[in-house]
Amino acid sequence: MILLKKKFLLKCFKTLFLLLGFLIFSFDSTAQRPNIVLILADDLGYGDLGVFGNQIIKTPHLDKMASEGMKLNQFYAGSTVCTPSRNALMTGQHGGHIYLRGNSENALRTQDSTFAEKLRANGYQTALFGKWGIGDINTEGEPYKKGWDTFYGLLHNVEAHFQFPNIAWKSTPNSPQLQRVLAQGKEGFGCNFIMDRAMEWLENQGNKDPFFAFISLPIPHAELMPPNSALSTYTKPNGESIFEEKPYKGSHYGSQSMPKAAYAALVSQLDTYVGRVLTFLKEKGLDKNTLVIFTSDNGTHIEGGRTAADVAWMQSSGKLKGNKRDLFEGGIRVPTILWGNGVSRNSVNPTIGAFYDLYPTFLELAKIKSTSKKDGISQVPFWFNQQMAPERPMYWEFHESGFSQAVRWGKWKYIMQKDNLGKEVEYLFNLEADLGETQNLSTKEASKLVQMRNQAKSMHQKSLIDDFKLKEEKGK
Repeated sequence: MILLKKKFLLKCFKTLFLLLGFLIFSFDSTAQRPNIVLILADDLGYGDLGVFGNQIIKTPHLDKMASEGMKLNQFYAGSTVCTPSRNALMTGQHGGHIYLRGNSENALRTQDSTFAEKLRANGYQTALFGKWGIGDINTEGEPYKKGWDTFYGLLHNVEAHFQFPNIAWKSTPNSPQLQRVLAQGKEGFGCNFIMDRAMEWLENQGNKDPFFAFISLPIPHAELMPPNSALSTYTKPNGESIFEEKPYKGSHYGSQSMPKAAYAALVSQLDTYVGRVLTFLKEKGLDKNTLVIFTSDNGTHIEGGRTAADVAWMQSSGKLKGNKRDLFEGGIRVPTILWGNGVSRNSVNPTIGAFYDLYPTFLELAKIKSTSKKDGISQVPFWFNQQMAPERPMYWEFHESGFSQAVRWGKWKYIMQKDNLGKEVEYLFNLEADLGETQNLSTKEASKLVQMRNQAKSMHQKSLIDDFKLKEEKGK
């Protein structure tokens, strides 16, 4: 009898403990609508941060952000290159449904509704600083038309390829027509200009209306040209790199004698910017009602003098296979950290999510009801309320050098690659047992392969842009 009573009391204690944890860390749907700051890196690898395992690159502010917040270790970008990843982020659709399936001269259309449009229409002050990449001037994809009241930054992807730009663009609520502006910040470094404008805007936000700030920094994307203040961390007193280097002569991107040091310096510079934002929010007391999300638009790159050997040596993809332009994990799984309002401190969340989940997440946080159907689902229950996410298929596709598609469904990962000659290769991985995607189980698990293949085919819809139509879809 005594043993039974002890078991009953223990069960009650466990239930009470879980309930208290839920109350402490759950998202309060009746609370004031939170401010949201989204900081997006460009081509940052899953393993580039200390908190994600890197032992070479110094990222103290992001490491501290994770210790004060939540690390998402199974969060994915919308694609493996810039434009489609940002399209997925903004519209809540996966790669098989978005309009912009690859880097191109096309732009978002009027009907491509963004979360920023919804937030602005429901009382949020919205601002975008940095790289846009999904709508040039005189298109329906201009930032103001897609929900951003204030914009300072770079419209076209190629404008963001150069770290010391002379020209950027701006639009404001009082003057929504895009204007060209000088863009040289401290040391002439473009990201300094972007961050200064972002901090000025944040300083001017009052307590009346909630705000959403999107800080989209074009680093550590090539070109590998950091400011001297950041590069000095990775150079000797004589100015030489502390690493063994292979100089890059330059082509589209500028030359760089120290690609390893330059890449590390860009990541550390990115880290400094994050620290600047978090410090400001704390000093102003805004951290109590502000959620900050840090992530990257895809995996690390091998451009501007950087090589696959550099990626492996620097551990930029961590234990993952691949990098930018791959649908292997290293190309699409991205380092993601939550900080601030309602976030459980020093925690790791294994929920499988992706960029296209952020649209419904932001709307739920902002208490905005929407009837529009999206591919993504709100992450609020899984990030804040400790609920288990449903197991669902996640989808990506890529259209350079042929056509590739991938599905993640629970522990299973399927990849199909087809080159320009039509040669097709399929992969099937068990990510729980093989995170590095080294054991292709497509022959051993034939029935699972068929299931995943069929799922991938069902999640692809024919593109409306000829450049992204499959060979068999053209002319139809």
